[in-house]
Amino acid sequence: MPSPTYQRIADDLRRAIVDGELPPGSKLPSRHELARQYEVSDRVAVEAVRLLVAEGFVEATAGSGSSGRHRPGMQRLTRSWYTHRNGGSPFRAAMAAAGRPGTWESSTERAPMTPPIAARLAARLVPGAHAGTPAQVPAAEGRPAESARWAGGKEEQR
Repeated sequence: MPSPTYQRIADDLRRAIVDGELPPGSKLPSRHELARQYEVSDRVAVEAVRLLVAEGFVEATAGSGSSGRHRPGMQRLTRSWYTHRNGGSPFRAAMAAAGRPGTWESSTERAPMTPPIAARLAARLVPGAHAGTPAQVPAAEGRPAESARWAGGKEEQR
């Protein structure tokens, strides 16, 4: 099954950014130009750019358009509680060792309680009941470093 058009547009732009054709700070084509080039609606072009913003390849400023951004190098995030760490989690220790500030953003969303979640929580399943689904996002220098969400007894990477 072919990927959605917005993903194909994002793939082309991402490739241009990674290959250096669109260096950090360079302007991306406007949504109208992308729509014309790919023969799609403006909405599809906007979704492609939003995907790249979410991935950290692009910065978008209202009224100024979108531009490629410098992506920091990949860094291994420690997940073991058995590593030496000062003052907190392995993530904070790894970030401190790299000389970068590391923080955690936490949130909880309400979601319908499914039978597997009710069983895991030892809760009685009542029609229409909801459960809280926690999300923790480690952030490096104010930007998400990675994210994971617990769902139905397993971790989903985003």
